[in-house]
Amino acid sequence: MLAQFTEEGIRILKNSLQWAGQGDLGCVIEEICWTPGQYDIVAIVDAKDDQALTTFGLAWGSAGNVRSKRCEPSTRANSARLLEAALIGGPSTA
Repeated sequence: MLAQFTEEGIRILKNSLQWAGQGDLGCVIEEICWTPGQYDIVAIVDAKDDQALTTFGLAWGSAGNVRSKRCEPSTRANSARLLEAALIGGPSTA
């Protein structure tokens, strides 16, 4: 999950150190990284399902400290399977 601090979030920035490892709603923040650039935080969130992750993102944002955006990274192995399936089963380019 990607997040940007709101003005309120910047005021209580020190509390962001406590977020890693916290979780509820069927999710746990496994890792949290503070990043320069467009997004202030990249969080690795383990969710039991898509609904839990969506609910977690809404709850995280509703606290008013961050605006969150969901992204779904793929491991190298999973990406290889997806690309192989797309190339073998995808539309013909001929």
